[in-house]
Amino acid sequence: MTETLPQLLLRLSEGGEPAYLWGRDAARYERREVDRLVNAGVLVESGVAEEWEVCPSCCCGADVRPVQAVGDVWRAICPVNHRADTVLTAEELCYFDIRVPALIGEIARSSGFRSPPSLMLPGLWCLGDTAVGRAVFLAITRAALAERWIVTALRDASRGRPITLLHPHPLGDAGASFVQAGFWLVPAAAALPTFKLDTRQLAPPMAGVRLVVHAARRMAALDGIEIALPPQSLTVLKMLVEARLKEPTWVSGHDIEAALSQRTAADVVRDLKTVLNRSVKGSGNLIEGARLPGRYRLTLELHQVQLLP
Repeated sequence: MTETLPQLLLRLSEGGEPAYLWGRDAARYERREVDRLVNAGVLVESGVAEEWEVCPSCCCGADVRPVQAVGDVWRAICPVNHRADTVLTAEELCYFDIRVPALIGEIARSSGFRSPPSLMLPGLWCLGDTAVGRAVFLAITRAALAERWIVTALRDASRGRPITLLHPHPLGDAGASFVQAGFWLVPAAAALPTFKLDTRQLAPPMAGVRLVVHAARRMAALDGIEIALPPQSLTVLKMLVEARLKEPTWVSGHDIEAALSQRTAADVVRDLKTVLNRSVKGSGNLIEGARLPGRYRLTLELHQVQLLP
Protein backbone atom coordinates (compact mmCIF):
# COMPACT_ATOMS: atom_id res chain seq x y z
CA MET A 1 0.00 0.00 0.00
CA THR A 2 1.27 3.49 -0.86
CA GLU A 3 2.49 5.52 2.09
CA THR A 4 0.73 8.76 2.87
CA LEU A 5 2.94 11.84 2.74
CA PRO A 6 3.20 12.24 6.55
CA GLN A 7 4.04 8.54 6.87
CA LEU A 8 6.81 8.91 4.28
CA LEU A 9 8.27 12.02 5.89
CA LEU A 10 8.40 10.37 9.31
CA ARG A 11 10.04 7.26 7.88
CA LEU A 12 12.64 9.35 6.06
CA SER A 13 13.33 11.15 9.35
CA GLU A 14 13.96 7.96 11.35
CA GLY A 15 17.72 8.32 10.96
CA GLY A 16 17.63 11.83 12.39
CA GLU A 17 18.62 15.05 10.65
CA PRO A 18 19.58 15.80 7.95
CA ALA A 19 16.69 14.04 6.22
CA TYR A 20 15.73 14.48 2.58
CA LEU A 21 12.71 14.01 0.33
CA TRP A 22 13.66 13.42 -3.29
CA GLY A 23 11.68 15.07 -6.04
CA ARG A 24 10.89 11.71 -7.63
CA ASP A 25 9.22 10.65 -4.38
CA ALA A 26 7.46 13.98 -3.90
CA ALA A 27 6.03 13.65 -7.43
CA ARG A 28 3.82 10.77 -6.24
CA TYR A 29 1.78 13.19 -4.17
CA GLU A 30 -0.43 16.15 -5.01
CA ARG A 31 1.67 19.15 -5.94
CA ARG A 32 -0.49 21.51 -3.89
CA GLU A 33 0.16 19.45 -0.74
CA VAL A 34 3.91 19.52 -1.33
CA ASP A 35 3.71 23.28 -1.99
CA ARG A 36 1.74 23.71 1.24
CA LEU A 37 4.49 22.01 3.20
CA VAL A 38 7.09 24.18 1.49
CA ASN A 39 5.14 27.30 2.48
CA ALA A 40 4.83 25.95 6.04
CA GLY A 41 8.59 25.41 6.29
CA VAL A 42 8.28 21.63 6.65
CA LEU A 43 10.08 21.12 3.32
CA VAL A 44 12.88 23.36 2.06
CA GLU A 45 13.97 23.00 -1.56
CA SER A 46 17.71 22.52 -1.35
CA GLY A 47 19.19 21.90 -4.77
CA VAL A 48 19.69 19.43 -7.59
CA ALA A 49 21.03 15.91 -7.23
CA GLU A 50 24.50 15.26 -8.63
CA GLU A 51 24.31 11.48 -8.21
CA TRP A 52 21.74 8.77 -8.97
CA GLU A 53 21.33 5.13 -8.04
CA VAL A 54 22.96 2.53 -10.30
CA CYS A 55 21.05 0.47 -12.85
CA PRO A 56 19.21 -2.42 -11.12
CA SER A 57 21.02 -5.07 -13.18
CA CYS A 58 24.34 -3.27 -13.71
CA CYS A 59 27.65 -5.02 -12.99
CA CYS A 60 29.81 -1.87 -12.98
CA GLY A 61 30.47 -2.10 -9.25
CA ALA A 62 29.78 1.59 -8.69
CA ASP A 63 27.71 2.80 -5.75
CA VAL A 64 26.09 5.65 -7.69
CA ARG A 65 25.94 7.12 -11.19
CA PRO A 66 26.94 10.71 -11.92
CA VAL A 67 24.25 13.05 -13.20
CA GLN A 68 25.31 15.12 -16.21
CA ALA A 69 23.68 17.62 -18.52
CA VAL A 70 23.81 16.34 -22.10
CA GLY A 71 22.60 19.28 -24.14
CA ASP A 72 19.30 20.30 -22.62
CA VAL A 73 18.71 16.90 -21.04
CA TRP A 74 19.81 15.60 -17.65
CA ARG A 75 21.05 12.01 -17.61
CA ALA A 76 22.25 9.54 -14.99
CA ILE A 77 25.27 8.16 -16.83
CA CYS A 78 25.92 4.42 -16.89
CA PRO A 79 29.71 3.85 -17.13
CA VAL A 80 29.22 0.50 -18.86
CA ASN A 81 26.40 1.05 -21.34
CA HIS A 82 25.25 4.51 -22.34
CA ARG A 83 22.06 3.01 -23.72
CA ALA A 84 21.21 2.33 -20.08
CA ASP A 85 21.48 6.03 -19.19
CA THR A 86 18.42 7.29 -17.36
CA VAL A 87 16.83 10.51 -18.61
CA LEU A 88 15.77 12.63 -15.66
CA THR A 89 13.37 15.52 -15.28
CA ALA A 90 14.11 18.64 -13.26
CA GLU A 91 11.37 17.58 -10.83
CA GLU A 92 13.07 14.22 -10.25
CA LEU A 93 16.45 15.83 -9.66
CA CYS A 94 15.38 18.35 -7.04
CA TYR A 95 15.32 17.42 -3.38
CA PHE A 96 13.98 18.91 -0.18
CA ASP A 97 15.35 19.15 3.33
CA ILE A 98 12.82 17.80 5.84
CA ARG A 99 12.73 20.19 8.79
CA VAL A 100 11.75 17.78 11.54
CA PRO A 101 10.64 20.37 14.17
CA ALA A 102 8.31 21.94 11.60
CA LEU A 103 7.01 18.48 10.62
CA ILE A 104 6.19 17.60 14.23
CA GLY A 105 4.61 21.03 14.67
CA GLU A 106 2.41 20.45 11.61
CA ILE A 107 1.22 17.12 13.01
CA ALA A 108 0.48 18.66 16.42
CA ARG A 109 -1.33 21.67 14.95
CA SER A 110 -3.41 19.56 12.55
CA SER A 111 -4.32 17.20 15.39
CA GLY A 112 -5.69 19.98 17.58
CA PHE A 113 -3.13 20.04 20.39
CA ARG A 114 -3.38 23.41 22.10
CA SER A 115 0.33 24.05 22.71
CA PRO A 116 3.34 23.62 20.42
CA PRO A 117 5.10 20.26 20.79
CA SER A 118 8.13 20.13 23.07
CA LEU A 119 11.37 18.30 22.34
CA MET A 120 12.30 15.92 25.17
CA LEU A 121 15.51 14.69 23.56
CA PRO A 122 16.68 14.30 19.96
CA GLY A 123 14.06 12.23 18.15
CA LEU A 124 11.39 12.29 20.90
CA TRP A 125 8.61 14.86 21.19
CA CYS A 126 5.77 15.50 23.60
CA LEU A 127 2.69 16.43 21.55
CA GLY A 128 0.36 17.17 24.46
CA ASP A 129 -2.81 15.72 25.99
CA THR A 130 -5.86 14.27 24.24
CA ALA A 131 -9.45 15.10 25.11
CA VAL A 132 -9.63 11.95 27.22
CA GLY A 133 -6.58 12.95 29.25
CA ARG A 134 -3.80 10.86 27.68
CA ALA A 135 -0.29 12.26 27.26
CA VAL A 136 0.89 11.63 23.69
CA PHE A 137 4.57 11.27 22.77
CA LEU A 138 5.99 10.81 19.27
CA ALA A 139 9.36 9.12 18.75
CA ILE A 140 10.79 9.40 15.25
CA THR A 141 14.03 7.53 16.00
CA ARG A 142 14.58 4.22 17.76
CA ALA A 143 17.71 5.62 19.37
CA ALA A 144 15.58 8.06 21.38
CA LEU A 145 13.78 5.13 23.01
CA ALA A 146 16.93 3.16 23.82
CA GLU A 147 17.95 5.31 26.80
CA ARG A 148 17.75 3.34 30.06
CA TRP A 149 15.96 6.17 31.85
CA ILE A 150 13.38 6.81 29.13
CA VAL A 151 10.44 5.17 30.97
CA THR A 152 11.01 7.40 34.00
CA ALA A 153 11.38 10.49 31.79
CA LEU A 154 8.10 9.79 30.00
CA ARG A 155 6.28 9.23 33.29
CA ASP A 156 7.62 12.49 34.70
CA ALA A 157 6.63 14.41 31.56
CA SER A 158 3.12 12.91 31.58
CA ARG A 159 2.41 14.34 35.07
CA GLY A 160 0.53 11.20 36.08
CA ARG A 161 -1.57 10.92 32.92
CA PRO A 162 -1.79 7.62 31.01
CA ILE A 163 0.75 7.53 28.18
CA THR A 164 0.40 6.90 24.46
CA LEU A 165 3.71 6.42 22.64
CA LEU A 166 3.83 6.70 18.85
CA HIS A 167 6.93 4.96 17.59
CA PRO A 168 8.81 3.77 14.50
CA HIS A 169 7.87 0.27 13.36
CA PRO A 170 9.19 -2.22 14.29
CA LEU A 171 10.02 -1.00 17.76
CA GLY A 172 12.44 -3.78 18.66
CA ASP A 173 13.55 -4.93 22.11
CA ALA A 174 12.64 -1.63 23.79
CA GLY A 175 8.94 -2.41 23.40
CA ALA A 176 8.82 -4.85 26.31
CA SER A 177 9.77 -2.23 28.91
CA PHE A 178 7.10 0.15 27.63
CA VAL A 179 4.42 -2.53 27.75
CA GLN A 180 5.44 -3.42 31.31
CA ALA A 181 5.19 0.27 32.22
CA GLY A 182 1.58 0.31 30.99
CA PHE A 183 2.16 2.56 27.98
CA TRP A 184 -0.16 2.30 24.98
CA LEU A 185 2.09 1.68 21.97
CA VAL A 186 1.03 2.69 18.45
CA PRO A 187 3.16 2.55 15.29
CA ALA A 188 3.28 6.16 14.14
CA ALA A 189 2.32 5.23 10.59
CA ALA A 190 -0.90 3.60 11.82
CA ALA A 191 -2.04 6.85 13.44
CA LEU A 192 -1.16 9.14 10.51
CA PRO A 193 -3.43 8.58 7.52
CA THR A 194 -3.16 12.38 7.21
CA PHE A 195 -1.29 15.01 9.21
CA LYS A 196 -4.19 14.84 11.68
CA LEU A 197 -3.67 11.93 14.05
CA ASP A 198 -6.40 9.29 14.05
CA THR A 199 -7.60 9.77 17.63
CA ARG A 200 -9.20 6.32 17.67
CA GLN A 201 -5.68 4.86 17.65
CA LEU A 202 -4.44 6.90 20.61
CA ALA A 203 -6.04 4.95 23.45
CA PRO A 204 -6.84 1.31 24.17
CA PRO A 205 -10.49 0.36 23.87
CA MET A 206 -12.14 1.45 27.09
CA ALA A 207 -14.36 -1.12 28.73
CA GLY A 208 -17.74 0.09 27.60
CA VAL A 209 -16.98 3.83 27.83
CA ARG A 210 -18.34 5.67 24.79
CA LEU A 211 -18.51 9.33 25.81
CA VAL A 212 -15.74 11.19 27.63
CA VAL A 213 -16.01 14.92 28.40
CA HIS A 214 -12.79 16.80 29.19
CA ALA A 215 -13.96 20.06 30.74
CA ALA A 216 -10.59 21.82 30.92
CA ARG A 217 -9.82 21.21 27.24
CA ARG A 218 -13.36 22.02 26.09
CA MET A 219 -13.35 18.73 24.22
CA ALA A 220 -15.30 15.51 24.16
CA ALA A 221 -14.56 12.12 22.67
CA LEU A 222 -17.31 9.85 21.39
CA ASP A 223 -16.44 6.31 20.32
CA GLY A 224 -12.79 7.39 20.22
CA ILE A 225 -13.40 10.41 17.96
CA GLU A 226 -12.47 13.78 19.43
CA ILE A 227 -15.05 16.56 19.09
CA ALA A 228 -14.32 20.26 19.59
CA LEU A 229 -17.33 21.87 21.26
CA PRO A 230 -18.47 25.51 21.33
CA PRO A 231 -18.71 26.85 24.91
CA GLN A 232 -22.49 26.58 25.25
CA SER A 233 -22.59 23.08 23.76
CA LEU A 234 -19.86 22.01 26.16
CA THR A 235 -21.78 23.45 29.12
CA VAL A 236 -24.92 21.52 28.21
CA LEU A 237 -23.09 18.27 27.49
CA LYS A 238 -21.24 18.54 30.81
CA MET A 239 -24.57 19.07 32.61
CA LEU A 240 -26.03 16.01 30.88
CA VAL A 241 -23.03 13.85 31.80
CA GLU A 242 -23.08 15.06 35.43
CA ALA A 243 -26.78 14.21 35.62
CA ARG A 244 -26.19 10.77 34.10
CA LEU A 245 -23.55 10.03 36.73
CA LYS A 246 -26.03 10.65 39.54
CA GLU A 247 -29.75 10.87 40.19
CA PRO A 248 -31.88 12.27 38.72
CA THR A 249 -30.65 11.60 35.20
CA TRP A 250 -32.73 14.41 33.68
CA VAL A 251 -31.63 18.04 33.28
CA SER A 252 -34.46 20.54 33.21
CA GLY A 253 -34.75 23.14 30.50
CA HIS A 254 -34.89 25.80 33.23
CA ASP A 255 -31.49 24.68 34.60
CA ILE A 256 -29.96 24.81 31.12
CA GLU A 257 -31.31 28.30 30.47
CA ALA A 258 -30.11 29.46 33.90
CA ALA A 259 -26.59 28.29 33.07
CA LEU A 260 -26.62 30.13 29.74
CA SER A 261 -27.94 33.48 28.65
CA GLN A 262 -30.39 34.75 26.06
CA ARG A 263 -31.02 31.34 24.49
CA THR A 264 -33.65 28.69 24.97
CA ALA A 265 -32.71 25.20 26.10
CA ALA A 266 -34.23 23.75 22.93
CA ASP A 267 -31.96 25.87 20.71
CA VAL A 268 -28.78 24.98 22.59
CA VAL A 269 -29.60 21.27 22.70
CA ARG A 270 -30.34 21.38 18.96
CA ASP A 271 -26.93 22.95 18.34
CA LEU A 272 -25.26 20.29 20.49
CA LYS A 273 -26.95 17.51 18.53
CA THR A 274 -25.78 19.11 15.29
CA VAL A 275 -22.15 19.19 16.48
CA LEU A 276 -22.33 15.56 17.61
CA ASN A 277 -23.95 14.38 14.37
CA ARG A 278 -21.32 16.21 12.33
CA SER A 279 -18.57 14.23 14.05
CA VAL A 280 -20.27 10.85 14.57
CA LYS A 281 -23.27 10.14 12.37
CA GLY A 282 -26.43 9.48 14.35
CA SER A 283 -24.91 10.46 17.68
CA GLY A 284 -27.46 13.24 18.21
CA ASN A 285 -29.86 10.46 19.16
CA LEU A 286 -27.87 9.99 22.36
CA ILE A 287 -29.79 12.97 23.77
CA GLU A 288 -33.51 12.62 24.33
CA GLY A 289 -36.02 15.18 25.44
CA ALA A 290 -39.36 15.17 27.22
CA ARG A 291 -42.09 17.76 27.62
CA LEU A 292 -44.12 18.98 30.55
CA PRO A 293 -41.84 19.90 32.06
CA GLY A 294 -39.16 20.31 29.39
CA ARG A 295 -36.11 18.23 30.24
CA TYR A 296 -33.24 16.34 28.60
CA ARG A 297 -31.02 13.36 29.35
CA LEU A 298 -28.39 11.09 27.82
CA THR A 299 -29.55 7.68 26.64
CA LEU A 300 -26.17 6.12 27.43
CA GLU A 301 -25.74 3.70 30.30
CA LEU A 302 -23.94 4.84 33.45
CA HIS A 303 -20.76 2.88 32.63
CA GLN A 304 -20.62 4.41 29.14
CA VAL A 305 -19.88 8.00 30.25
CA GLN A 306 -16.86 9.59 31.90
CA LEU A 307 -16.23 13.17 33.07
CA LEU A 308 -12.67 14.49 33.35
CA PRO A 309 -11.88 17.79 35.11
